[in-house]
Amino acid sequence: MLTCVLRTQDEQDDIYKDNPRYKDNPWKSVHQYNRGFDLRTHDMEADMVKDLADFMNRIVYDKNRPDKKTCKVHDVGRGMHFHIQSLT
Repeated sequence: MLTCVLRTQDEQDDIYKDNPRYKDNPWKSVHQYNRGFDLRTHDMEADMVKDLADFMNRIVYDKNRPDKKTCKVHDVGRGMHFHIQSLT
């Protein structure tokens, strides 16, 4: 299930309101620029989630930033999900 595409600044603030790092230095999200979307993973087996994330990460997000991934699997307070992002 698709759970997030476009995000407003108010939504960004609400999602990260309890994050101490965000309180000190708020950051923007790729969702605010139509460059990211989230897909819920709670219906999937852990092996499938890992395999799909590994597959999506074959696409290089930014050759100058190898630490940046095309696909992350995380929970920022609203449940585990794939966060898929594009540089452009």
